[in-house]
Amino acid sequence: MFSKLAGTIPATAMYHIDREEYKMTKRRVVVEDICKIKYVSDPRFSACGKLLAYTLTEADVENNGYESSIYVVDEHKNTTRVTYSAKKKGNLVKDTSPRWSPDSKYLAFTSNRNGKKQIFVMPQSGEARPVAEMGGSSITWSADSKKIAFVAKDPAEKQERKNPDKMHFTKLRYKFNGQGYFLDNRVSYLWIADVETGEVKKVTNTKFNDSMPTWSPCGKFLAFVSTRHEDETNLWSDIFVVNIESGDTTKITSNNGPASMPAWSPCGEYISFVGHNKGEKHSANQNIMVVPAKGGEAKNLSLNYDRSINAGPGSDVRYGAGNNTPMWAKDGSGLYFRTGDQGLSKICFVNLKGEVTEIVTEKQGFTHFDVNENNGQVKIAFNAENPNHPGEIYVYANGKQSKMTGHNDTLMAELELTYPENFTYNSAKDWDIEGWIMKPVGYKEGEKFPVVVQIHGGPASAYGWTFYHEFHLLCAMGYGIVYTNPRGSRTYGEDFTHGVIGDWGGHDYDDVMNAVEYVTANYEWVDSERIGVTGGSYGGYLCNWIATQTDRFKAIVSLRSISNIYTKYGVSDIGWYGNRRGMDGADLWDGQEKGIGEDFIMSRSAIRFADKATTPILLIHSEEDYRCPFEQAEQFYVALKRLGKAPVELLVFKRENHELSRSGRPWNRFDRLRGITDWFERYLK
Repeated sequence: MFSKLAGTIPATAMYHIDREEYKMTKRRVVVEDICKIKYVSDPRFSACGKLLAYTLTEADVENNGYESSIYVVDEHKNTTRVTYSAKKKGNLVKDTSPRWSPDSKYLAFTSNRNGKKQIFVMPQSGEARPVAEMGGSSITWSADSKKIAFVAKDPAEKQERKNPDKMHFTKLRYKFNGQGYFLDNRVSYLWIADVETGEVKKVTNTKFNDSMPTWSPCGKFLAFVSTRHEDETNLWSDIFVVNIESGDTTKITSNNGPASMPAWSPCGEYISFVGHNKGEKHSANQNIMVVPAKGGEAKNLSLNYDRSINAGPGSDVRYGAGNNTPMWAKDGSGLYFRTGDQGLSKICFVNLKGEVTEIVTEKQGFTHFDVNENNGQVKIAFNAENPNHPGEIYVYANGKQSKMTGHNDTLMAELELTYPENFTYNSAKDWDIEGWIMKPVGYKEGEKFPVVVQIHGGPASAYGWTFYHEFHLLCAMGYGIVYTNPRGSRTYGEDFTHGVIGDWGGHDYDDVMNAVEYVTANYEWVDSERIGVTGGSYGGYLCNWIATQTDRFKAIVSLRSISNIYTKYGVSDIGWYGNRRGMDGADLWDGQEKGIGEDFIMSRSAIRFADKATTPILLIHSEEDYRCPFEQAEQFYVALKRLGKAPVELLVFKRENHELSRSGRPWNRFDRLRGITDWFERYLK
């Protein structure tokens, strides 16, 4: 229940810290702090704009997992937990995805409290009840607050597997990181549930998966996303509109590229979506497009704004999904959207002429947002973190950003932290590269300190003005941290992102090495003889590449890495298309005539040059990583062991996937961090 917000504890009292009391008792960050941090996500305004519902996720270390609850904060910063459930042995409850009904009488959310994922509705006064026994996701309310559209598989189509040891695949895509092997051949349909009666209706019924439903203002149609091609290599999705009564479906886009995140204009005549028309260009900006609701030519509103929609800096203290769909202004004059710019997140507004106004521009990063307009006032809610504080809920209004929650204030007040210093250096082809450097805790002028260089994944992602527990942990242990955004990163424009395409291990490698030379030349406290490097995913690829190209580093920790692009094409869930695009179309069959076939692929694979590696290297990998499969680490480990030139060890985590560092089980996240720090303590200090 959430009707009685009076009597809740104001945030200013709940999280009050006596700064003088903590001044002399601050402590350094430790491994276990990663699971003392509380993760906020998915803020959602009520219709009046006075209440914000959001998800709060906390680690349950004892049970080696996470639990999530729905909270509500009012305009006076009073915070109340509104979902509770009886704790059952072995069932870590996750209440997530809060969605207010348009009349604000109900709060819908998803929960596994009954042992399976279901959609629940909670009235302002009363208990939560399930409205769709079958489960579901992507819940969205009709304008009259009477119905909920959602995505789910049909329970009636489920078939029991007679032999659980047998797996038989017929599709090109047969596994996905975090989901495992596709053993359930059912597809996802659109459904509508009547909130009062519980009656459920299937709206779509084809052999293709449907997702991201959104109601038309009149309530007669749903726009949604689907990839409906017989050719499995064609991954481009389109926007469709279905008549709820008749089931008649119309494809309204014809992009040479992806299309997702549809949203109806207030007048119902147009649908916006996120996508591009640049085909296989892996580095293309995602843009805001608008198309007539009955179909026609799409207009690219953000074409002249050289930033990608929903790009932004990463973090290792985020958990949970939330809204990233651009949102229409109430008068239909344009859309609000999230993007990234030079290592920070921004909320912007684009009008129908394509003119962009930047609104939220602080040095911070965030992943989800919501917009509310009432009586001419615009409020924007988002979950943001900065380099010295994990995520909290914020609201921007009247030109000012206000912090609404303080779930992590007490913990942060205990910790002695360092703040990054920003720098820019010149690299290959006269490109300017942005980076950051953090001094170690206990820094003393005149002393030298070891430094760890961090390389992000992607490569189309970014570092920036966000919180990384891992960085603060290493600083607490006496290391400086250097992190940069080499060419290929997002938040600097399409050409910058394209700079790494077809050149993995080329100028991106130069960017990392030039960062090392820059900081050793410009920061006297950096010990040029004690520099280590670590990175994950694509960052792990560069770590392995570095191991075979230079002995500049004293120690390397390579995480969820790539060592052989040749074999990754066939074993990764995205290898046959994602890595192929990243290598500018190179693969074993199609690239030979352009000189980017097998020989080129192997010339950019660390495994070919394993005999050159001499630097001590620790390989950390998850057994169920289907993005950068475990065999990539195994190959490199075996090669280095057999060759015997570089000290090498392999640390493996069962039951974990590519997301170990961000959402892995608490005990495994602890041991991953201990593996990293132990290696640097052994070889770098």
